[in-house]
Amino acid sequence: MLLVVTAGESGAEDATANLMAPIVLDQRSRRAVQLILSHGGLPVRQKLLVA
Repeated sequence: MLLVVTAGESGAEDATANLMAPIVLDQRSRRAVQLILSHGGLPVRQKLLVA
């Protein structure tokens, strides 16, 4: 499983990860799909670093 991470404009403290749509990877076939978890209540922009 992979997450899409967006770099922040001011540096690492502004970076976010998309938890609502992770990328699921099949290691045997080397195929991937982005799975949208619409009913999980997960954020599209979750801050990576929390102060």
